Amino acid sequence: MKQESTQATSVNALNRAKMYQLVLFPMNNGATNVYYILTMNFIAYYANGVLGLLLAFATTMVTLMRAGDAFIDPIIGAIMDRTSTKWGKFRPFMVIGNLIMIVSSILLYFGTRIISEDMMWLRYLCFILFYALNMVGYTFQTSVTRSGQTCLTNDPKQRPLFTIFNTIASLIGMGLVQFLAPIVTGGNYRTEEFFNIMIPLAMIVSAIMTALAVIGIAFVAVCVRIYRKGTCADCAQGGVCTGHCSNKKTCAALKGVDKIAEDLGRGIK
Repeated sequence: MKQESTQATSVNALNRAKMYQLVLFPMNNGATNVYYILTMNFIAYYANGVLGLLLAFATTMVTLMRAGDAFIDPIIGAIMDRTSTKWGKFRPFMVIGNLIMIVSSILLYFGTRIISEDMMWLRYLCFILFYALNMVGYTFQTSVTRSGQTCLTNDPKQRPLFTIFNTIASLIGMGLVQFLAPIVTGGNYRTEEFFNIMIPLAMIVSAIMTALAVIGIAFVAVCVRIYRKGTCADCAQGGVCTGHCSNKKTCAALKGVDKIAEDLGRGIK
């Protein structure tokens, strides 16, 4: 009897995600992989070919920044654990992280160019600072993917599905950049023209994928609310719900929709 009770408790403790949650949330990982590929594959070309920095310096900075990410991760994780907002625990980090990467990418790939060649020391300094800022934004967003998975679902049967969709989202983010890069300039990655097109394109792709991860589930909830408007027969005010009830807390229709919205948003907090 005690064993049956324990098993029942274990089953009830499972937090299962909806299928669209499993599909949308990993888009956050795809969004960060857009910048990951930019850094790993092209930033050395920019540093050396456009800014005139030493190639050895650029490749060394890539290695050092990736190593520094290991020190930033625990700090961001500790901040995240102590964060609780009306927008949830993870959404603010996803948005802030992506915004930091957008701003730092503009500074890194466009701002450094306006520095005179006579002030190469300043080019080196700004390259390091803006690159480091970009890595902070990257860590903000990637930390969400790792932490959010455990909140999204703790059902062992759903973990493989999450892994599959996470892999697909990652491949989309990385694949789009790698697919479009040779098309943009025919394979010449050392020109300003390449980065003039590629960086804004990458920012747009990453922002869209972040938006899908952040508001995708909320968007579904909004669609449900719109669909239900004016169709609920059990509304206390005349049988027709206009969505503008004076007392929404007692409206049976809105209660039902809000419950659906709550279910849709569970896990992505």
